[in-house]
Amino acid sequence: MVDFLDLTVHGGELGLRLEELRVSGHAALAGKRLMDSGLRKEYDLIVVAIKREGGEMQFNPKPETLILPGDILVVLGEHAHITALEKQL
Repeated sequence: MVDFLDLTVHGGELGLRLEELRVSGHAALAGKRLMDSGLRKEYDLIVVAIKREGGEMQFNPKPETLILPGDILVVLGEHAHITALEKQL
C-alpha cells in the first residue's frame, strides 16, 4: 500500500496522480450526486475524498454524495484526465 501511494503521489511508474481540485459555483457538476457527475465515466478519475468548505472531510464518499460549490475534490487518476476536469471546474 505504501509503495502504491508513493508511486501515485510522486508520479512514478503508474502514471497516476493524487490532486485536489476546487469546484466553482458555475461548474456543471456542482449540485450533482457523485454517481451522476460523470467523473468516473468521462474522466476516468476516482474521488478519494471531498473536503467541504467548512472543513469537513469525507473519505471514500458514497455515490449519493452531493458535489457542492466550494468543495475540494481529492481525485486519483492520470495527469491528462485531471487537467481536463480542472478546465471544467
